[in-house]
Amino acid sequence: MIHIEWSSRAEEDFNSIFDYIAEENPAAAVRQTDLILESVQQLRRFAESGMRSIIRRNRKLAVPRTPYAIYYRFKHERIELTAIRHGAQRPLKRL
Repeated sequence: MIHIEWSSRAEEDFNSIFDYIAEENPAAAVRQTDLILESVQQLRRFAESGMRSIIRRNRKLAVPRTPYAIYYRFKHERIELTAIRHGAQRPLKRL
């Protein structure tokens, strides 16, 4: 089975997303973060489903029904989540 590791940046991004949305709508925060977690689990089955990112060695998976994308690296049986970004945020140049 593929092992998924969260970088500290990806964990911070995830928690920030929840906190930001929860200020206005806690139920929406749960829905959005659940959709992100579903996409993370999808990577266990389809590790190369994300498109190649402009960031070296990263792939980018759009999270359906959200404005978020998961950036990750896949090597052998390991996926490292490197960041989670909102589409309106400045594009990442490097990780």
